[in-house]
Amino acid sequence: TRDNGDRVSFDITEAGSKLVAVRVSDNRGNEAEVSQIVDVREAVPMTIEMNPRYSKPMTTAPIGVTMQALYTFDHPADYPISLKWYINGELVNETTSDRNFFEITEQGNHEVKVIIDSAYGQQGIESMVLDISPNIPPICSPTLDDRGTKIVVSPNCTDEDGSIVQTFYSWDGQDELQGYSRINFNKPEFPNLKLNIRAIDDGGEETTATISW
Repeated sequence: TRDNGDRVSFDITEAGSKLVAVRVSDNRGNEAEVSQIVDVREAVPMTIEMNPRYSKPMTTAPIGVTMQALYTFDHPADYPISLKWYINGELVNETTSDRNFFEITEQGNHEVKVIIDSAYGQQGIESMVLDISPNIPPICSPTLDDRGTKIVVSPNCTDEDGSIVQTFYSWDGQDELQGYSRINFNKPEFPNLKLNIRAIDDGGEETTATISW
């Protein structure tokens, strides 16, 4: 209770009919009592909505997911004291944050669940199943441009569901050379050559292609 002179406030933590009474006395020994029945209803259960944000446009593995729990309490003073985050039935984090990051490395269905406990004794549970597709391998369609004394090779590698993170070139049994969007050869030094191209995407898939002249 909180006493502010002629006013007093207190918390009622259980639903039901409560008798609230006040007794007033003066310095002459007179007393008066006033009472009133207050009906306290059960709080409406909290509502929870799951809101995922993905690390890339295509939901293919591997992928990062930031899951947010959007919750609403019936009582204006209620608040969460614990959020337990699960993926596929395994507890991965207990926090007071409404967000949690998940790194999903495998394709398939993955259930993300949150259990929220509130300061006023409510508990809410919500889950969402994320359908993660398999990673699509990259594709390389190399072309060459004969510029007389120079051969310019463009690997033309693309990734439908992500991006190319590394491109490697090799020839004549030499070690791979990491390259970029094109590679140049001195034509008098390399009049004939079979060039191997290997590209790796952001999901770890790779593809190889060859071009000869």
